[in-house]
Amino acid sequence: GKAGQQDVDVAILQALLKASRSHDYFGHENWDHQLQLAVAWNRVDIARSEIFSGERQWKPSELHPVMMAA
Repeated sequence: GKAGQQDVDVAILQALLKASRSHDYFGHENWDHQLQLAVAWNRVDIARSEIFSGERQWKPSELHPVMMAA
């Protein structure tokens, strides 16, 4: 059903976010890429729990391009 599909979507998105954390060339997490994925998948809940978890202080200049694309 639809709930099962949403569970699969969440699992895939979380796997993508985890992969983007571990593959940045400079050793920095790809926060902007993670945020773009969450916005593209329309998952505010995942953005809140996985990206805006308090580990990073976001600057308005970093958020602006992603929010404009939403």
